Amino acid sequence: MALDLTPDEQARMRRYLDQLPDLGGPNPDLGAQLHAEKNAPWINGTYSHLKFPPFRPAEYPKMLYSPSYGDARKAKDAALRIPARGTEDGLRAQALLEAERELQASMCIVHDADEERERHGAWYETPTAAEVAKERLAQAVAQAAAESAYTDRTMSPAAQAERAAYDAEAEDHVVEIPAPRKRNHHRTQS
Repeated sequence: MALDLTPDEQARMRRYLDQLPDLGGPNPDLGAQLHAEKNAPWINGTYSHLKFPPFRPAEYPKMLYSPSYGDARKAKDAALRIPARGTEDGLRAQALLEAERELQASMCIVHDADEERERHGAWYETPTAAEVAKERLAQAVAQAAAESAYTDRTMSPAAQAERAAYDAEAEDHVVEIPAPRKRNHHRTQS
């Protein structure tokens, strides 16, 4: 967008540019004069010196978040609230290091659609979506535990004992016990 200047105003501005001080020698101000003439507002427009490429949003690379991101963020904030005690800052530094590692592990960058497809279901586009997925998983586990507890009450004492034994062996909560393998009582004839 060029300024609309009359020919008289243009001539006056050119005379002003020609009157730049001459310091002698091979005209050390020639560069400044040429710059001023090239970038004069009546030639290229008012903001001609601000040449930036237009912003073009790109889909990739993209940051993805795991459901543990919210907890990792809270751990980092808690570590930052630990007071600094000068040179005896080991506890705070260790807490910050662990929190930062946990936070970095809960984020990943994908560079194309194939990488994103590989991580679908375990990684989410926003921290909010990851938190919603975590809540849904917790609700599903709670529902499964409630259903399991209900069926446990209606089982026979022998089945309840089998269930208790299987629960004791398992590390996590067990929703369903696999059916025992049946032994083959048929003898093979030789």
